[in-house]
Amino acid sequence: MRNSCNTRKIFLGIILIIVLVLIFNSNYALGVSPKEGLKAAADAAKLDTDTTSIGTILGSLFQKILGVMGLILLILFVIGGITWMTSEGNAEKLKKARGLLIHAIIGLIIILGSYALTKLVTDKFQQVIDAKSTEAIEPEE
Repeated sequence: MRNSCNTRKIFLGIILIIVLVLIFNSNYALGVSPKEGLKAAADAAKLDTDTTSIGTILGSLFQKILGVMGLILLILFVIGGITWMTSEGNAEKLKKARGLLIHAIIGLIIILGSYALTKLVTDKFQQVIDAKSTEAIEPEE
């Protein structure tokens, strides 16, 4: 029993590492960075491509954090589902699986809420920045 538990943990750890590597390196799957193509298009359109602003850095950070949280949530759903299916009528295993799935659903609600709140705040900041930049551009009469 103990050996299968260790084997299961090792297997899940390997799967997690593989998925994380694929998530963070997926931009380079075709050998070309999508950022290079977008930068070329933005330069052709004469758009500002400053990626060192605090908003861009924070947005990228929040995106990666929410992605990792979503991955963890998916793993919890899979583990909970497998535990539920393999409970074989065992009340203890069924209770554990149900608790895991309920916690995963609560996590999903928290992740979606944090995404919505982050999107709302960044949109409001962008509106303020856009309003200030148009005020600076418009000549006074």
